Amino acid sequence: MASGAISIALMMYRRYEIIILAITLLGLFFIAPGDVYVPIWTLWDKYLAVILIFPAISLVKKTFKKEINKKYLFFTVFLVSFIGLEMDAMMGNLLFGLYGYSILGLTPNQVADLYIPFAIAAAWERVIVAFISTLITAPLVIAVDSNPRIRWLIYRG
Repeated sequence: MASGAISIALMMYRRYEIIILAITLLGLFFIAPGDVYVPIWTLWDKYLAVILIFPAISLVKKTFKKEINKKYLFFTVFLVSFIGLEMDAMMGNLLFGLYGYSILGLTPNQVADLYIPFAIAAAWERVIVAFISTLITAPLVIAVDSNPRIRWLIYRG
């Protein structure tokens, strides 16, 4: 989905519209069809992602300057990846929760019951995916930065 990509792009450009997007997506979780209640604790990873947006934007400012600050690069890429994955998951959960369940012949209550045990495992899955993507992305950023012909590919704001 594009919501993760757009949120990462907004963070890289130091735009604060991502906060509006994140809070809107988070708020939509509480407007469920069919009077379905999703326990607040199941959204803990979403709250964490929204809270981490401010430190992530601050780290992006410190990391992507004229010269890339390699001291912050790994953690910055990890944080931005995690937030992007969570934003993408929020959008996917909303679309499935609002419309997709009917394709499978489930009721809104059945979807809520299925989501609750998945809430913890899904967050850890996103942490692992963010870590693996950081292991790939950070060296790639360093390699691109070290090549004068393609350095322009890295946004430095």
